[in-house]
Amino acid sequence: MTTCRSGKCGIDIGFILRCLVTACWWTLALGSAAQPGPGWPLAWGSSRDGQLGSGSGGARLLPVESLMTSAQATSAGVHHSLALRPDGSVWSWGSNLYGQLGDGTNEERCAPVSVPGASGAIAVAAGDLHSYALLTDGTVRAWGKNQYGCLGDGTTVARTSPVAVSGLTGAVGIAAASTHGLAVRIDGTVRAWGNNGYGQLGDGTLTDRHTPVAVGGLSSITAVAAGGFHSLALRSDGSVRSWGSNNNGQLGDGTIADRMSPVVVSGLTSVTALACGTEFSLALKSDGTVWAWGDNSHGQLGDGTTTDRNVPAAVAGLSGVIAIDAGGAACLALKADGTVVAWGDNGSGQLGNGSVTDATAPAPVSGLSGITAISAGLRHCLALRTDDTLQAWGENASGQLGDGAPAVRRSPMAALGLSKVTALAGGQTHTLALLTGGTVSAWGRNDHGELGDGTFVPQNVPLSVPGLSGVVAVAAGAHHSLAAKADGTVWAWGLNDFGQLGDGTTTLRSTPTAVAGLSGIIAVAAGVSHSLALASDGTVWAWGFNGYGQLGDGTATDRLTPVAAIGIRDTLKIAASGYHSLAVLSDATAWAWGRNSYGQLGNGTTTDSSVPIPVTGIGDAFDVACGTSHSLLAALGGEILAWGSNWFGQIGDGSAALTRLTPVLVSDTLGVVGVAAGDAHSMALQSSGGVWAWGVNDHGQLGDGSTVDHDTPGPISALAGVTQIAAGWSHSLAVSSIRTATLIVPRVAGAAGTSVTLVADMISLDDPQPGRLVDFNLDGAYIGSAVTDGTGRATVSVVLPGVANPGWYPIEATYAGEPDLLACTGLGWLEVSMVKLPTSLSVPDRTGTITGSVTLRGYLKRVSDSAWLNGRTVSFAIDGTGVGSGITGAAGSPGRADLNWVIPSGPALRAISGTFGGSPTYESSADAGVLTCQTWATKMAGFDRTARITQQTELKCRLLTTTNVPLYGKPVDFFVDGSFVITRTTDTQGYAKYPYYTVPNGAGAGTRTILARWQGNGGYLASSKTATLTVQKAIPYIWVMPRTTAPGGIANLYAYFRRLYDYQQQDGKTVAFRVDGTVVQSVVTDAGGVARYAYPTVEAQGVYPLRCEFGGDAWVDTGYGETTLTIR
Repeated sequence: MTTCRSGKCGIDIGFILRCLVTACWWTLALGSAAQPGPGWPLAWGSSRDGQLGSGSGGARLLPVESLMTSAQATSAGVHHSLALRPDGSVWSWGSNLYGQLGDGTNEERCAPVSVPGASGAIAVAAGDLHSYALLTDGTVRAWGKNQYGCLGDGTTVARTSPVAVSGLTGAVGIAAASTHGLAVRIDGTVRAWGNNGYGQLGDGTLTDRHTPVAVGGLSSITAVAAGGFHSLALRSDGSVRSWGSNNNGQLGDGTIADRMSPVVVSGLTSVTALACGTEFSLALKSDGTVWAWGDNSHGQLGDGTTTDRNVPAAVAGLSGVIAIDAGGAACLALKADGTVVAWGDNGSGQLGNGSVTDATAPAPVSGLSGITAISAGLRHCLALRTDDTLQAWGENASGQLGDGAPAVRRSPMAALGLSKVTALAGGQTHTLALLTGGTVSAWGRNDHGELGDGTFVPQNVPLSVPGLSGVVAVAAGAHHSLAAKADGTVWAWGLNDFGQLGDGTTTLRSTPTAVAGLSGIIAVAAGVSHSLALASDGTVWAWGFNGYGQLGDGTATDRLTPVAAIGIRDTLKIAASGYHSLAVLSDATAWAWGRNSYGQLGNGTTTDSSVPIPVTGIGDAFDVACGTSHSLLAALGGEILAWGSNWFGQIGDGSAALTRLTPVLVSDTLGVVGVAAGDAHSMALQSSGGVWAWGVNDHGQLGDGSTVDHDTPGPISALAGVTQIAAGWSHSLAVSSIRTATLIVPRVAGAAGTSVTLVADMISLDDPQPGRLVDFNLDGAYIGSAVTDGTGRATVSVVLPGVANPGWYPIEATYAGEPDLLACTGLGWLEVSMVKLPTSLSVPDRTGTITGSVTLRGYLKRVSDSAWLNGRTVSFAIDGTGVGSGITGAAGSPGRADLNWVIPSGPALRAISGTFGGSPTYESSADAGVLTCQTWATKMAGFDRTARITQQTELKCRLLTTTNVPLYGKPVDFFVDGSFVITRTTDTQGYAKYPYYTVPNGAGAGTRTILARWQGNGGYLASSKTATLTVQKAIPYIWVMPRTTAPGGIANLYAYFRRLYDYQQQDGKTVAFRVDGTVVQSVVTDAGGVARYAYPTVEAQGVYPLRCEFGGDAWVDTGYGETTLTIR
């Protein structure tokens, strides 16, 4: 291109010198037809870290009131929050990238929205990027990101609306972890699903589960808690079980070994509640003390140290606690007096004490009292008050505090309390302003001290940087800041990990420190982690990170102090971005060095350069700006050129090309006098004071009221009289010569079908602005306009539709601007509640038997037309004590809710109360009835039995009411002759039976008494029955051994004596040996039941019958055994 195009070049080199400006990170560029004077700052785009200076956005270090009201429980996730209302409805707000708000969209919300499909909830739990709701019917709903199957629906597909956790019933408690879920069932067992990489599902494996599985070996569980990758369970006996990841000892078993199955947490008893942080655990004991174990890197164990513990230890000095919760590395404890204490990580102000300093011991959360419930997320916290409000504090980058402050501003707005600004600079998450008089204000994130106030506390309103005066230029890097003073020195503060502060160290500085060895400096610029300075002699100096050669010294060596960029002189302007640098020389050429992956050096290649090289074809450069990987140039004739990455349209030429390796013309008609570039967006300043923008717009940084990217320049209609522009990573800045104003729109509330008054107060600095026309929009629809009165207030009234859904609706008040006052917009919120329809609940009297089941019943209808209402929860209580609930219409009868309940012992007459708690549409209603509890007389039938000793028989009876109704499931005790035998339960016909396998010896043969006894209960009186057991003698069994001997020899006679069936040896029995019919000897059996006799034979040779005979006694009948005696 030529150095000057005919008819378009009206600016000479002398003007360039007079209008010298500094490009900041991602660049500050300034240009005008005359030397700009001080003006009014404006900002738009991302406000996630307070970098717009509007007083909203960014972390809240002290509790603020959320929009949410009338909640009974809350749960805080990583970047989102959940609330449960008494009517069973679930509400959500904050980040919604994966649908974790459950409203069917992926839109981020800074005000609560209802979660359709989760009505009838009794508990909520927020995981990292997903959410759970436990319903009254014992099922669980899940939504959000489904990594590892943590929604439990059998898939890994993200859900923007609730889905049922597959196969899970009877749940009474839930917990959400980073990527897994837990549920306690009514039977005391636990189910788990999702990520199992560390065994956190407790099923003995490392296999992820997309549907719930049983946690092994657990019973009598009353509550669960889930951390990053570990799980806890509380038993009814007050002991605790743990499983999963244990790298920091968070399982509390004295080791750091992961566990795939539950183990006992050492030494814990009398525990009443549990909580998990990412890698640590908490337990509340019945005595009000809190115990902690696991990771202690932020002091979250509360013992005054940062030493990890693998067994529980008491949190120092803490007592009187009634509830606990834990976030990433921070802890909350609710005390009995309604106050809250916190300790641990405080990087985002989540301890609520006004600082960002970690605490290793509990300290009060400022200003909280009357608290009834608490919840801790990764970096934000919630607390419910008795006055029905919700307090919130900590990180608010995604609107998770629910205070209505949007995380993005799509149109320019005033930075609070500032005027007479001469220069601006935008960092990644912070902003600098140079004021007349040479002082500097800063605001935004301050993790690395980049605000320079000696603290690490973020600010969402401008704060003066102490100790700085005489400043003539400022620049902001990713997390560091620069200031050039009139005396030619440069001062720096913030992150210094690569030496970008230039003080010869890598030590972070939270207050300004001098850059070593610099003098005569007139301008500064900053990249992500490198810094540039322009000297009055036209040389460029650089320091900090040099991995891509962005310091221009011919090396890739980081520098802790300034070095000269090689080969450039007579430099007029400098700019720095992520990892490359630009300069404009006095001959109007442009030079570039550093990273070139996307062609951002503009030399036709993608090769990095560690020395300055000329940008191809440039000879009339006036201003330059750097994005992360693209570059902009304003030419002397008012043209815009661009090169480098074009992934988001930031080149602005409307093409689909993803990169441009050499400059392309963006526009030659706008009369541009300055450019600025953010991460991936671009801006241009016109000589007329207008501003155009293009590129990425995900945070509203293009200022056109949308978040739609643009690949060609478009005007920012709300801006006029602009003299300077600048850009941060995802926010934009401007200074206008026209006075700025602010519209403040307070919250209002109203019921559907009623009239509400919307209000907007207009001020400029602290001065009311009367006589200004303000337009009001409600939820995007125009409502009306009004002129501000003498106090600067405008009001309009609107009648809300009778069918309006409850929730929060945005109020937008807009002032179109006039020559003496810039346009502005204010945002507020209208909370709409329903004019609820009256209902009628009827609870009929019921009659039942004590210990038996009775169906409690309620009928619910709408009063206006007597229509039955289905799908509503009716809660039942007996004598004031809740016993359960039923759903209307579930039993097949319209409007009817049933609950089957077993009547315990107690009075004959009891009060039934039924309650419908209401809903967003219907009023609550209640009714009462009488439960008559009956007691019945019973009778018993017995059965006589006959059996021999040692034989089997059956003990049997039948239990009936006196009206002959069989009684099922009743325990009956059996006795024989007063000795307890066994207890048996009656079957469906009222029979109790027992196979009496062996009739005992007892007193021998004769009769014995069988007693069957039912002891009764609250519903049925006791009864018993006797029967006769006729016992007969046992049958003997005698085996005689055959014998052979010589004539006149001794025959050793031998017989075994047993009884049949049990073959018990019969000792002490008198038996007679008979040979050939003659008794030869009577003997008594020994302990083994053996009879022996040495018989001297007298018989001649031959074979003779040999018999052993028993004459019987009381227990064994008569009998004999027979064989032969052989004489030969």
